[in-house]
Amino acid sequence: MTADFITATRTFYDAIAYDYADRFRTEFTDRPAEKAMLGVLAELVGTGGEVAERRFVQGSMLELEVADGALDGLPCRYSSIHAPDDRLPLLFRGFERVPKPGGHLLPAFQMGDVARRPERMAGLPRDAGFDLRSTTVREPDEALGETSPQAFLPAARRPGAEPVAG
Repeated sequence: MTADFITATRTFYDAIAYDYADRFRTEFTDRPAEKAMLGVLAELVGTGGEVAERRFVQGSMLELEVADGALDGLPCRYSSIHAPDDRLPLLFRGFERVPKPGGHLLPAFQMGDVARRPERMAGLPRDAGFDLRSTTVREPDEALGETSPQAFLPAARRPGAEPVAG
């Protein structure tokens, strides 16, 4: 299900991959809120939990190549920023199948227009079988070139939830 926006996103990141990796090499030193939110996910998952590895794999967030119920935690940091608004529900339904029942999701995104406000975005994990744990918003860090507030929506997959068909 490769769509035009996926091809455009791949082309863009392929062109800037080395610069991008260099720019974010010290991300957690420069952005302590992101580090803290990943700590929240780690606390929710607990010792010995399976969390998605930080590795680079070319693919589609709409078709995650992870088995159903394989993880205790899924950090989805800025993974929705290139998805068109009408694809966001499909994206979050795909996220729903990956964590185990009771497993955790950590979406992070740049706030933007009405569609990318925490009040609207919070409905996406809820509709996909997650219970929201909190809504955290931090202001942009102009020194790092940010122009938009950043939002985090830690959520837990409802116990007993079955994966939703995409």
